[in-house]
Amino acid sequence: FQAQVAIDHGGTVLYKFALEINKI
Repeated sequence: FQAQVAIDHGGTVLYKFALEINKI
């Protein structure tokens, strides 16, 4: 369960990072 949470959290960070790049 914790491993899945870490994967979901990492995916969220990457998703937000991609959104920030798209703003430029």
